[in-house]
Amino acid sequence: MIKKIAFILLIHISSYSYTQTDYTLIDNASKKVDYSLYTSKQIASALTKDLHSDTEKARAIYIWITHNISYDYQMLENLPKYTGSKDFVNYVLKKRSGVCQHYADLFLDMTKSVGLNTFIVSGYTRNYKGEIADVGHAWNAIKIDSEYYFIDTTWSAGYIKEDRYVRHFSDKYFLIKPENFIKTHIPFDPIWQFLPNPIRQIEFNEKNFERLNGNDNYPFEKIIKEHKSLDEIKQVEQENRRMIQCGITNKTTREELAWNLNHIAHLKFSKVIDTLNYAIENYNDYIFSKNNRFETPKLDDSEIKELVDNACKAFNACKDPLLEISSTDVELNKHLNFEKDRLPDLIKSAEQEKRFVEKYLKKWKPLRKTMFKSQGYTKIPNAEINPLF
Repeated sequence: MIKKIAFILLIHISSYSYTQTDYTLIDNASKKVDYSLYTSKQIASALTKDLHSDTEKARAIYIWITHNISYDYQMLENLPKYTGSKDFVNYVLKKRSGVCQHYADLFLDMTKSVGLNTFIVSGYTRNYKGEIADVGHAWNAIKIDSEYYFIDTTWSAGYIKEDRYVRHFSDKYFLIKPENFIKTHIPFDPIWQFLPNPIRQIEFNEKNFERLNGNDNYPFEKIIKEHKSLDEIKQVEQENRRMIQCGITNKTTREELAWNLNHIAHLKFSKVIDTLNYAIENYNDYIFSKNNRFETPKLDDSEIKELVDNACKAFNACKDPLLEISSTDVELNKHLNFEKDRLPDLIKSAEQEKRFVEKYLKKWKPLRKTMFKSQGYTKIPNAEINPLF
């Protein structure tokens, strides 16, 4: 599922770099790699083939992206639909432009391909005037030698001036320490601040960073490890809880929370659809064989019983989960209502076939053929998953 978030750029803002290392040789070489001839993995490999440290590899990829990808300001009005992160990567390589999610996904894809420990982080920002942005933003984080740093390729690539994108490289957003980056970027989920004293939204909005000097010991690494071990539904549910605990102060975060709730609904619906289609597949296999008097394919008694039992159990297993799902997404609700409306008939049909099988199996085999009707039995179409998420 891909978030439809609006994204912005900065013009200038003070920041702090990870080191004063001279990257001139790496930078000059990285700008020259011809990306039109490669996939993202091949570009990353070409950029880093002679480099050894994680810092150098991250630098080469950062420079290539910020000098070869333009920000598409007009796209904010009409974001394309995507089915996954790979779509973002494919799009930005083809068009050579995108919004911040494209930058962040491309950086993640390229760095992961060369073994770097990187992340995508989403949240909101403070603009160059010191004002809280009214749209969301996405950036990257990286772990190097047990330390976390932030990278914002979008802000480094250029800025918006009078509704026009100006490509202008700014080397202020490479390997920024968490305690400095939090001054301008706050993640929706506090674990991605990588701080022992996470800043609450109200504090960020008011530029109150006294908490950074506190003695708290927020176990963000432990929580991140546990987070990765959970299934996606639990991950999003816990993310929402942490967001609420951090304090929700603006429309952007409320939209993120609402998006997450719809995402949870889609994930739950997807699980129900998997179960429903398992039931339908068993039912249809049974019906296909029944239409051929269980001769094509030839099924023995135990196989006939297993197919109809599987169908009944799976159909019934969908009933409560379907009723529990609620969403504000119009398209999802269409799919939900369709499945809710037809499920009672599916259960009824499967239960009728189960009773037929019970009688069929008790009947003396030479007389079983008398139980079949002359007309065939109708198969059931598979359920579909809303493709929007």
